[in-house]
Amino acid sequence: MKLAVIGLGPAGLAIAHRASVRGWQVAGWDPQPPPTHVLSVFADELPHWAASLPEQSVSSPVVYTHDRQRICLNRDYLVLDNPRVWKALTTFPVHREAVDADSVTAEDLGADIVIDARGTRDLFSSGTPVQVATDSYQRGQHETVFMDFRTDEPDHFLYTVPLANGDYLQQDTILATRTPSKGRRGNNCSSSGNNDGACGNGRTGTDVFIPLAPRAYTGPHVPYGSRAGFINPFTGYSIATSFRFADPTLDALEARSHHQQRSETRILDRFARLGKTTASSVRGDQEAVSPSPLFPWQTRRFRADEALSQRCLTCLLALPLETRRNVIESVFTLSPDLARNFLILGHPSATLKGMARIWIGLRDSTDKAKLVRAFATS
Repeated sequence: MKLAVIGLGPAGLAIAHRASVRGWQVAGWDPQPPPTHVLSVFADELPHWAASLPEQSVSSPVVYTHDRQRICLNRDYLVLDNPRVWKALTTFPVHREAVDADSVTAEDLGADIVIDARGTRDLFSSGTPVQVATDSYQRGQHETVFMDFRTDEPDHFLYTVPLANGDYLQQDTILATRTPSKGRRGNNCSSSGNNDGACGNGRTGTDVFIPLAPRAYTGPHVPYGSRAGFINPFTGYSIATSFRFADPTLDALEARSHHQQRSETRILDRFARLGKTTASSVRGDQEAVSPSPLFPWQTRRFRADEALSQRCLTCLLALPLETRRNVIESVFTLSPDLARNFLILGHPSATLKGMARIWIGLRDSTDKAKLVRAFATS
């Protein structure tokens, strides 16, 4: 198999690397050098092959509620060492030039298959639900904080992670909004999300827009990463999902290739017996034989969870700011396994159970009523 990967952020890097390990002929295309922004991930969400990725730091984060309750997550959280990660996983040739992924063909790139892993940079538009994070760098911090709601503004939280040089990246983050304040200096970061991909852009005070709602892919190739919808509506783009889905996606591509070859053979035999063989009739009949194997993000389970999670996001955006904050805080009062799966893409039962437990656990009956109304009208 010959594979071309357009876009070598975390998603493109992961699938290109795993394909090269299988012995596929792989080439990557990206005019940009490896990312310099901060990328982080929960260790227990990584597949086995990524379990020993080079990191800047490993720590166990906490969450602070607005009333100063401290919740320990008891999970290892890695801040990746980007140069070493990219060096370790770039096991294929890279072309530092731009290609138009919307018009280029597999034949143009000398490939059988093209993966579009460009991220969401050109898909961001006004009205898209986003988190907005403003970076700063601190000395003297001693704690990794996943979300700190002890702020003056109910729709803000602080996110703080340690870096290799002793500094701490701190992001002042707006939970979710469709209307970022005018005048904010935006820098879209498609490989972000505090779930497992914080994005620090290295310029203190510059805002980072983190899209929370995926769009349906309409391009001509196989999408991957945020292009395929690996976006958690609570925390943004999921690096861990891109790493975890790399092998299943390649399995599906191999199965699709074998499926196509078998279908063509059966159909050619059938038409040969009938004495009529045309390319158009083969293609038409092939499509009717059986469906192609599904990619992991096309399964009922993933799509159901995606729909549920987007409904939750729409519901959150309809809530008053204080209630919105209270709902997010309630996620971390769930049992550890339920909270973990609630924030991982592809677990619809955990999403449903988590939604029910969050509603039950809200202490204010007014918040409960507002949540019911928002869910019913969203």
